[in-house]
Amino acid sequence: MSKVFTPIQLGPLTLVNRLAYAPMDTHFGTADGYLGPGQIEYYQERAKGGVGFITVEVNFINDRAKVWQAHEGGVLDIGDDSHIEDLARLRDAIAAVNQDVKVAVQISHVGKYGAGIRQVPSAINPPLYDPGMLLEEMSIADIEAVMDDYVKAAERVKKAGFDAVTLHGAHGLLIQQFMSPYTNQRTDAYGQDRLLFPKQLIERTRQVISKDMALIMRISADEFLEEVGITDGYTIEDMKKMAPELVATGLDAIDVSAATVDTFFWTTSPGYFKKGAFMHMAKAIKAVVDVPVMGVGRINTGPFAEKMINEKFCDIICLGRALLADPYFAGKLEQGRPQDIRCCIACNTCIATAFQKIKVYCAVNPALGREGEYTLRPKVQSRRKKVMVVGGGPGGMEAATALCLRGHEVHLFEQQDELGGQLRSACIPPGKKELRLLIGYQSRQMEKAGVDVHLKTEVDANLIASVAPDVMVLAAGSVPWRPAIEGIHGPNVVTAEDVLLGKATVGDRVAVIGGELVGCEVAHYLAEQKKAAIYVMRRHEQMATKIEPLTRFVLLRSLQAQGVQLMPCVAYDKITENGVHITDTKTCKEAFVEADTIVVATGSVPNAKIIEMAQGKTKEQLYIIGDNLEPRTIKAAIHEGAHVGRQI
Repeated sequence: MSKVFTPIQLGPLTLVNRLAYAPMDTHFGTADGYLGPGQIEYYQERAKGGVGFITVEVNFINDRAKVWQAHEGGVLDIGDDSHIEDLARLRDAIAAVNQDVKVAVQISHVGKYGAGIRQVPSAINPPLYDPGMLLEEMSIADIEAVMDDYVKAAERVKKAGFDAVTLHGAHGLLIQQFMSPYTNQRTDAYGQDRLLFPKQLIERTRQVISKDMALIMRISADEFLEEVGITDGYTIEDMKKMAPELVATGLDAIDVSAATVDTFFWTTSPGYFKKGAFMHMAKAIKAVVDVPVMGVGRINTGPFAEKMINEKFCDIICLGRALLADPYFAGKLEQGRPQDIRCCIACNTCIATAFQKIKVYCAVNPALGREGEYTLRPKVQSRRKKVMVVGGGPGGMEAATALCLRGHEVHLFEQQDELGGQLRSACIPPGKKELRLLIGYQSRQMEKAGVDVHLKTEVDANLIASVAPDVMVLAAGSVPWRPAIEGIHGPNVVTAEDVLLGKATVGDRVAVIGGELVGCEVAHYLAEQKKAAIYVMRRHEQMATKIEPLTRFVLLRSLQAQGVQLMPCVAYDKITENGVHITDTKTCKEAFVEADTIVVATGSVPNAKIIEMAQGKTKEQLYIIGDNLEPRTIKAAIHEGAHVGRQI
């Protein structure tokens, strides 16, 4: 048996395995802080998936503790006794589907990150995203009141029947603000000993929950503030000294995360970060404490989770985004089916929802948050159809698998000699290789479901007539669009897709026309090849505006570090054999960008040819999904495929 599936003692609790669900803010709650529609089913699904431990997402201890309110749904509140019954319903519901799993509730105060006048240890260093924020230094009375609210919140967790309390001391929130020299420059006892606040909080929390419940603190092992030009935060070397003090005060485990809101690109690290981005820090903390250490951060495959446990990087693996993508991660791994895990691709689509202040969703798991609604129900025999799916990209594969599992006869046709659609090129740039896991997963699920797959097959009217489908699903993607620029069809002009697939020869000086995601990613890819000069140009004032902010920050920072020249506000005059003539739309100055190769990354348009050809050739419906409908994202393709797969 894998060590991952051996029991471990966490204070008074015996966990049946070493896989845990990390607290992930869902915004599934109601606007006034109670459990919202589908939220119980969401946690039940993760419990059914087989983890040994679950931490319920952050519950805020009072009104000033809260982060911004969501535009839809809401964050959870534990600021008064009316929430006890609500949380007890959740604990009972989890127990109804998994008697073995132990469950904690995370409680928190965000300090300087939120709306209004913020309570903070020291009225200095507001958030980088809002340097004008009003901060209010907490008095001793304020500190006592906040600590009392924490303790009352912990007592409510106990009364609701949970097994553990997790104090959120990470990600730059209030507890961490007391611990950090960057945010705590008080001259009283709470500044002379920056651990005084968390230690008092641990002691008082322990008093109310007693020894029957486990007490955990999530910490940021390193603030990584130096990456944004701040030198007075703490590092892992500091935390190695702090962690033993925290444990000695009464903790049963330490959950090791990293960073602050100001460096949140570390906390939910995109694909540009290596797997297990925080594991070296978990291992460092494990070496200096005598309680279980929980590790988190870019752990998205079963074998890698096992490696982290076997090599003693941590004692318990916390899975956050990985369990958004596949709540059955643990069960599949225990059953010896790691290849059937729908792996997180580190696209941070889920994290983008936090910035948008809406309910969380996952690019690769369309059932997230609607687990009951999206149960696959077989179609009765008399209503089963012959379905022809055109296109083997993520949308087509998702639709085909769902349709086949529901009993339809499904035939999928793909023009290329391999599946994946645009993922075949999208997985090539740096930081995008996780997309290969998605191609592999979807291909395997189609095979297991029994989809009849035809590769290297171009769909035409004769083929449609021979198949004679009841229903067609068009998921044939899009085709590159070239703007009307003089010289755009010259021999030195190539598409981004051809560059990534190795179908185009690229010179040493490259001009990329188009500065959204694809343009920036192809520049990143070429920069790794040490090209002499790379220019990324676009008409808009900013680059890569349509991607999630943390991923965007890391990508643009990498491009700048590699010497890629980003050129916004550009009008393209003409392309010649030696480069591109442009005009700066702000200054109206003309310029010439010398380049051997011009790479066009100006977006795409739906594959209209297949749409026109398929019209009127099915007995029943014709569905168009993904980029074939409108060029967008992986999320759009997969979610539309899943919806059609349940609709037919």
